[in-house]
Amino acid sequence: MKAAFQRDGGFTLVETVSAVLLAGVVTLMGIGWYSNTMDRANTVKCTGNLRAIVNAAVIFATERDGRYWTRAEVGYSKYRMVDDPLGLPELLKEYVSKKVWLCPSGRKSLTKFGNNYTWNATKSLEEDNYIIMKSFPLLVWDTYNYSLPSMYNASEDFKGDGTSATGPTALNTKYHSKPHKRKTAANWGYADGSVVCGATAAK
Repeated sequence: MKAAFQRDGGFTLVETVSAVLLAGVVTLMGIGWYSNTMDRANTVKCTGNLRAIVNAAVIFATERDGRYWTRAEVGYSKYRMVDDPLGLPELLKEYVSKKVWLCPSGRKSLTKFGNNYTWNATKSLEEDNYIIMKSFPLLVWDTYNYSLPSMYNASEDFKGDGTSATGPTALNTKYHSKPHKRKTAANWGYADGSVVCGATAAK
């Protein structure tokens, strides 16, 4: 006869449940670690891309006596697909590869357009020489407030008098999708060549 404290081989129900719960916790911790690691890695790549874009923009302006692109040159638009003749990627293609216009953390639905960065297309940008003035506005940032680019090779200046709002139509704030820090922040590039990483808003 077996002693009272002896038992057949195998685990009790409590032991089995405990093991399953422990495995679940470890798995969740691993997923969280992997997600955070990928987020940081993608942010680093996106930041590098933006630095390359901003540096290209500064060189572009330097060769034009300190002046950046005009609204007409970008078709009165802040966001276009990478191969659009009226897009900033096309305007800067001699200075930087078009491959840098895709941030891996950006809105996935924009990947097919080859670009998920937005640029400044305001009237003030084309009117002033910022290098001489040493005033450095926002130039380019991660696209988080657009879901579609402007119509290919078509100006957003529908009135033809330069007064139209820059397109395309921005998303409602509740649909904004900032690509960094768990979808709470973006990267911002300025005309002095600086890039602010992971900020919730432009400075």
